[in-house]
Amino acid sequence: MDSEIKLQTIVQNAAAYTDHPWFVLSDELVHEFKKCASDVSDILFSTTNRVLHCLDCFLHICGAERFGMQELSKLEVLQWTAERFIGALYSPSFIPLTSTSRYRYAEVFRSLLLQLSERFHIPIWDPSRSPPIPADRFHLPLSEPRAGLPQFTQECIKKYKAMTPLNETAIYLWRGWQSTNMTGKTTWFRLYPIFVRLGKEFTDRLYEQCDRYFSSRRATRIPALTSLGKFIAQYPGDLKESDFSSPAFMTRFWPEFLIFFITTGDEEGTSISGLCDSWRAEFVLFVKEFLIEGGVVAQGYSALPLPPADRGPDKRTNIRKTDEGIEVHSKLLVNVPLKVTDAEAMNILFHELQDNVDILLLWARAAAKDLWKRRNRRLELAKIGTPIELAVDRKGKILGTLQLKHPDNPARWANACATFERHGYLPNVKEYTGAMYPSPICETAKYLGLPTTSALLPHLTILVATHPAITSAFLEHMELYDKNGNSCCFVETDGGHILRSTKGRKGAEQSWQEIQLTEETTEIVRQIIAITQPVRDYLHKENNDDWRYLLLTSRQGFANPQRITRLATDTSDLSRRAATATGIQQITGRSTVQCEAIVARFSLSSLRATAGVLVYLKTKSVREMSRALGHTNYKPTLLRRYLPDEIVEFFQERWIRIFQTSMIVDSMKDSDYLLQASGFKNIGELNEFLENHTLKKLPQVINTDAGSEDESGSNVLIGLNVETLTALISLQMCVRQAKRTVNETAQYWYEFGNHITKFIESESCQRDDLRTYLQIAREQASPAQIGEIVHE
Repeated sequence: MDSEIKLQTIVQNAAAYTDHPWFVLSDELVHEFKKCASDVSDILFSTTNRVLHCLDCFLHICGAERFGMQELSKLEVLQWTAERFIGALYSPSFIPLTSTSRYRYAEVFRSLLLQLSERFHIPIWDPSRSPPIPADRFHLPLSEPRAGLPQFTQECIKKYKAMTPLNETAIYLWRGWQSTNMTGKTTWFRLYPIFVRLGKEFTDRLYEQCDRYFSSRRATRIPALTSLGKFIAQYPGDLKESDFSSPAFMTRFWPEFLIFFITTGDEEGTSISGLCDSWRAEFVLFVKEFLIEGGVVAQGYSALPLPPADRGPDKRTNIRKTDEGIEVHSKLLVNVPLKVTDAEAMNILFHELQDNVDILLLWARAAAKDLWKRRNRRLELAKIGTPIELAVDRKGKILGTLQLKHPDNPARWANACATFERHGYLPNVKEYTGAMYPSPICETAKYLGLPTTSALLPHLTILVATHPAITSAFLEHMELYDKNGNSCCFVETDGGHILRSTKGRKGAEQSWQEIQLTEETTEIVRQIIAITQPVRDYLHKENNDDWRYLLLTSRQGFANPQRITRLATDTSDLSRRAATATGIQQITGRSTVQCEAIVARFSLSSLRATAGVLVYLKTKSVREMSRALGHTNYKPTLLRRYLPDEIVEFFQERWIRIFQTSMIVDSMKDSDYLLQASGFKNIGELNEFLENHTLKKLPQVINTDAGSEDESGSNVLIGLNVETLTALISLQMCVRQAKRTVNETAQYWYEFGNHITKFIESESCQRDDLRTYLQIAREQASPAQIGEIVHE
C-alpha cells in the first residue's frame, strides 16, 4: 500500500499500538474472543488480535465507552455494531488492506461470534443450520468478492459511511505518530504514554521534532524515545506541560532520566555499554538540535549529562554464552571459545573457518543455479504452452479454459509458463491469479523461478563471500535505477563491471562505495536483475518506487511485490533456517546436526566477517583485511572485533611473527633434543618434535623491535638442522601428494616449511651451512616418514 494512503486511514500498523490499552472492549470479552480463536486454529488466533484492535478502534471512534458480554448479548446492539464494523473493514478510509484481507478479517470476526455463541447467548445465526432465521437472531451473509462486492457488504459500507460525527480524539490516537526515514522505512513513535500524561499539544510539538529527526536519517529508530515515554508516564508527583519550559526543572530531569534509561534499558538485550553509546552518540544530539532548538523543552542550566565512554582496549564485544555455559565470540560462522588450546586454535584458524565458508558457497552456487534454471525453463516452456485467459461473469464466477491447469493435464506447467509470459506478474490479491495457475500457488511461484521469500539468498551469499566489503545495508539500499530511470548501480567499465551503492556508516561524504566484480559475481548480479524483472515491471506500472531497487521479492507466492529492506530475516526466521539447512544437507551430504549448526550461525554479517578474517589468515595483514572489508580507515585493533584475545595472541605469537618480523635462523646441531625425524606415530608426535626443535623466543637481551603492523612484539628464533628440515620437507611432499583434506596441524607446518625454505634459498640468507642442511634434507626426505598422520 502507498504510504500516503496509510496516512489517511484510521487503523495503522500493529506496531502503532504497542502501548495502547483496550479503550472500549472489556478485558473479559477480549479474553473470551482469544480463547475461542486458540481453540479453533493457530491461523485464526494469529489474526484475532489484529481484528480485535480494529473492533476496539471502530467502537472508540463511534463514541462507545464500554463494550462487553452484556452488550454482545443484545440483538439490536450486536447487529448495529456488526454490520457497521463489516462496513469499516471494507472501507479504505478505515484500514489499508487488500480485498482478500478485508474478507478474511470479516470472516474471522463472524467466526469468533459463532464460536462464542456456543457457550454464551450471542444472537447470531449459524449458517450451517437450516433456515428460516429465528426472530431473535441476525445473519452476516459474508461471501468472497469476485467481480465486485456482494450486496450485503455494499450495504454495510453505506451504513458505516453514514455514521457522523466520529470521535476526533479517538481518530487522532488510532492514526498514531507515523514517520518514514530516508530509506523508506516507516515507524510509529510510541508517544501514547506522553499524550496521556501531558496532553495533545505537547505531544504534537514532540512528534513534529521526532518526525524531522527521523525523516532526515537512515536510522530505524530514535534512541531512548520509548524509554522517555515510560519515564514521563511514571514520573512521580504532579507533572505539567509547563514544567518542560522551566530550565530549573530540565536541569533535574535529564540526569534522572539518564539513570532510568541505563538501569531499565531501552530494549531487551541491549548492554549497558550499548545504551551509553546510544545516549552519547545519538540522543544528546536529538535533544540539543531538535527538542531544545525546536522549542519542545527548555535548555537547562547545565550541559546534558554524559555517561562514561567505554572504548578501552579491554572492552569485549560479540560475546555470548552457549547453552553449555561456555563464553564464545559469536561474530563469525564458527563460535570461537574465549579459552582455547593451541590445537583448538589451529583447528579454528586453518580448518573450521574455511570449511564453513566452503560449505555455504557449495550450497549457494547449487541453489542459485537451480533458481536460474527454473527461470530459464519458464521461458522455454512458455513457447509450447497455452496461456489461460482470465474472465468472470457478472456474479463473479470465473470463466475460461480452466482445464489447462487441471492436475491431470500433463501440459499444465507449460500452460502456467505461457500464462505468466502472456500476462506478466499479477498479484493474486488483485487479479485473482489463483484461478490461472496450478495449486498450491506458492509451489507454482517456485516452479516459475520467481523471487519468492529467501530465493535470492544464495546469490547474495556468493556476492558477500567473494566481496566481504559488501554489507547487508549496501545491498538493501542498492538502487538499480535512479529517480530519472537511469541505470546507476551496475556499471560496465573498461576493467569489468562494478557495483555501486551506499554504506551508511561511512558518513554522508564517503557513503558511496564501489565494488569491482569478478566474472562470477558479474553473472550473479545479471541473474538477480533478470529474476526480479517481472515483479519490477509490475511495480513500475503501479508507480511504486520500489521498482528502482535491485532486491525485490514476490514473498510466498503471488503477493504484492515489494523491495527487500531487511535481509537479516532470511537467516534469522526459524522456518527459513530450516529450509536452508535442508538445502545444505541435500547438496553437501553433511549431517543434519552439522547443517543445523552452520545455519544457526549463518547470516550475511557473519559470512562477511569470516571472509574478512580469511583474508587476514592468507595475507597475514590486518591492513589487507581492513581493505577487503571496505573500511575507509585502517585500525590495527580490527582483528579483536572478530576473534577473542587468545586466538589473536596465538596467531601473533606463533604464526604472524614468523612471517612479519625479523627472522633469525640458526643451526641447532648442538641441541640436546635431537631425535631421528622418522617413524612418527601420530600428528601430535610430529607437532611436538617440530615445536621443540624449531620455535624459540629470543632471549630478552638480544630481542629487537622489529615493527609490524600488528605490533606483535618480540622476534622468533628459528632453530634448524638436517633432521627438522627433513621432517618439514617430508611433510611438504606428503601434503602436496594428498588426495583428500589434510588436518590443520599439517597445514600449519606445511606453510611454515614453505616460508623457511624460501628464506634459506633467498639472498637474505647468508648461511651456507643452512643451504647444505636443506640440500641433504631434500635428499633424505620421503612422504613415507610422515605417512597418513596428515589426515588424522
